[in-house]
Amino acid sequence: MRIRSVLLIAAVTMLGFACATAAPPPPPPSVDVSGNWEGTWEASERSAGGGRIRGVFRQDGATLYGNFEIQTQGPNPVSRTYVSGVVRANQIQLLAPNEGLLVVDGNEMSGSIRGIMAAQVKLRRQP
Repeated sequence: MRIRSVLLIAAVTMLGFACATAAPPPPPPSVDVSGNWEGTWEASERSAGGGRIRGVFRQDGATLYGNFEIQTQGPNPVSRTYVSGVVRANQIQLLAPNEGLLVVDGNEMSGSIRGIMAAQVKLRRQP
């Protein structure tokens, strides 16, 4: 009988730990960023430059995908890349090909992207 009691207490304790360590689910998106966005980017290391940036995004629930067109000075003035990420509340967490975090405030978003170099980005929704 004593062994059963010890096993029961151990099982209840383990179940309690399993339930207590579960993280709450992330907040659902409170914004829809589908559409066209334009703005500027500036390298965190100012000597690395800056330029214009355009984004076209599609949002399906919390999933974000689309592309960026990045304008720079130099021999290849325009580069294009796809993007994917997750939208949580009013934040976009970029996951590929580079990581970043953008905060959406109405028709504007801003934040940082870390690729070959880190950059600050400001975008405005286009009609």
